[in-house]
Amino acid sequence: MKVTQLERELARHAYENVIERCARLSAFSGSAHVDISFEDILTRQKTLAIDDVIVLSISARRLIAVCGVTLNGDEARVRKWKFIFQNDETLPVPQDDFVSLGRLLGIIIHCEKLEIIDSDLMAQAILNPFGYEKFSEWCAKHASSIEYFSPKILIRSDKSEFMIFEIADLIERIDELLLPEVVEAAKGHGLYLEDDYRF
Repeated sequence: MKVTQLERELARHAYENVIERCARLSAFSGSAHVDISFEDILTRQKTLAIDDVIVLSISARRLIAVCGVTLNGDEARVRKWKFIFQNDETLPVPQDDFVSLGRLLGIIIHCEKLEIIDSDLMAQAILNPFGYEKFSEWCAKHASSIEYFSPKILIRSDKSEFMIFEIADLIERIDELLLPEVVEAAKGHGLYLEDDYRF
């Protein structure tokens, strides 16, 4: 397949976006260990992370299309998560259920809702399993002891499919599986994406 100049430029731009957004999201994923209390910073973090997840997904899909890469196999899957609300605790639990990386990218691109859940407070607020009154009671009881964890993304697709996955898992699949395949496929078209090959 011959790659046009426009496709080469699109691939280069998409590759740069994927690299930048993966770097930013991996920093955000580790930020649960940084003690930030100023609300404007926390809000901006989440706004930027949501933007990064969407741009990452669009750019990764563009790379797949331009370079003609097919992702197959059990490795190219992202684990789904769920939350269990019991005994006043909010627990993120990994499931034995997965979604393919390609399908997940499509769901993110076309989603109707995308939220970041990085604490038991956010899980209670977004998922609201017991209604407003119980949520208010829970907040009053736990306001000074919020539990933070590795950020999860909650998405609902335009087909009303509801899913939770971990940001770190998405980045790891792109890093381990997608980018090496794309870089090799691009070389076959005379397009060298990695920094080492630039002139």
